[in-house]
Amino acid sequence: MMKWALDSSFKPGVRLNYRIAESKASAPVDFLQNETSGPYPQRPHITIPNAHERLKKGLHHFLGDKAQWIPAYDEVAEWLTDNRGRGLLCVGTSGLGKTIICEKILPVILGRKVPAVKATEMRAKVNDLLKERIVIIDGLGREPAKYYGNPDDSFYQLCDAAEQNGNLLIITTNLSTTPVNDPRYPLSIQERYGNEVISRLRSIVRAIEFKGKDMRK
Repeated sequence: MMKWALDSSFKPGVRLNYRIAESKASAPVDFLQNETSGPYPQRPHITIPNAHERLKKGLHHFLGDKAQWIPAYDEVAEWLTDNRGRGLLCVGTSGLGKTIICEKILPVILGRKVPAVKATEMRAKVNDLLKERIVIIDGLGREPAKYYGNPDDSFYQLCDAAEQNGNLLIITTNLSTTPVNDPRYPLSIQERYGNEVISRLRSIVRAIEFKGKDMRK
């Protein structure tokens, strides 16, 4: 992982000599800058140079010869170049690289440890996730709507934190952004979570639709 990150930033074959030492003199440089413009406080601002090439190298690293490039990846690269203080919502059917990109590649490109959870784990881990600056949620909509008869409000809490505190959400889902008559999308985000959530998502994330054939086949 370190080799791929270095190759993507410099050139293939670069060597790294290092030693591990403890130091409290200064904090590590963080590419995240607080975006103070607009109605939301301290919004993480991501600006990654050469994002297109880094994303492409990441796909080849994890998928090898099976790696394919689809138009949605150009939009992900644009988001990495300047996210404008917004999170990322990757929408689409299975087998289009949403999970590989969000769970595997983006944390390496961002250069920081980002907590990633399956949607089915949100309820159990929501208190810890609310403390994080960036959170990756994979498979939104797969979690049960209710636990022991009570509605699961974990995603509502995470959306609230993103809107009120500027936390950044990176989400993958097979749900559609709007109701559609398509058997590949069993529900829309609006139908599953309601108008309030879809309204908040419009203001805190950039939605990218992944289209194409299942690349696993």
